[in-house]
Amino acid sequence: MELANPFAGGPDAPVAVGVVFDGDDTDLAAEALDPIRALGTVLADDVALVPYGEVLVDGVLPPLGVRFVSRNAFVDRAGVDEVVRVLADAATSPGAPAVSVRSIGGAVSRIADDATAYAHRGAELMVATTVGGPPPMVEAAVPGLDSLWATLAPHVRGSYANFLTAATEGDVSASYPGATYERLAQVKRRYDPGNLFARNHNVRPAEEHRAARREASEVAP
Repeated sequence: MELANPFAGGPDAPVAVGVVFDGDDTDLAAEALDPIRALGTVLADDVALVPYGEVLVDGVLPPLGVRFVSRNAFVDRAGVDEVVRVLADAATSPGAPAVSVRSIGGAVSRIADDATAYAHRGAELMVATTVGGPPPMVEAAVPGLDSLWATLAPHVRGSYANFLTAATEGDVSASYPGATYERLAQVKRRYDPGNLFARNHNVRPAEEHRAARREASEVAP
């Protein structure tokens, strides 16, 4: 679900809901979609049968001189109502960021959190905000984003690396928490002990990671 699309009116933009139905039975698909259509006034209804490989769209790079700032986090079931309320208020306010709400659950939640590098499988939702434009416009929006995320903080956790525009130690730790990071650091030590592949949301080799943590604890007030 997308709210406050800046290309469709920002705070006045209609809500866009995207659904993927697994199957080619159009009657069953219509039955699954009808409750969503009943949520409000339908302005556009574009349903198409497409091959699985075409469901995802290619990412794009921003034009020269345009900057994007994106943040995201996961929401457990107990926090859903409050997070949706906060995001609805934010998305309909002046200067709203673009807001995305994605359902998790389903097949994703049937795999244990520690089975893969993706460690937030028990979440109910993933929420994300994005602002974009010339750097001065983005910088002016950052305080509002900080305030929004401070309000969301008690109700969200973690992050998804693919939807982040920052790659600080805190960002990486949120994407790969606790034991997950330790497992990845062991793999990194085995296959890339020199940390050659570091231009990403970087997981350091195990020994380097522990040294950095010791150093951080020594300088912390």
